[in-house]
Amino acid sequence: SPILTESLRMMGLANLGTMNEAIAGAAADGGATLVDFHGGFLGHGMNAAGDARWISNDCTHPNDAGHHGLRQLEWEALTGERY
Repeated sequence: SPILTESLRMMGLANLGTMNEAIAGAAADGGATLVDFHGGFLGHGMNAAGDARWISNDCTHPNDAGHHGLRQLEWEALTGERY
């Protein structure tokens, strides 16, 4: 049902948020630079069209546009510059 589907989607996003908070804490404790891939991928999922879609047809891995988006996110996190 659409309600169950939306509920599961929201639960999945909430779980990702919880995991991201734990990872952010561990990164901060270790003095590491954290790249927010979760935030970067929002809006670029399976329902995005064309180059806005960063996920491959297997619903798991980045496609070419997604890999480029990851490089952009990493570059900005490390240098503070956007390209």
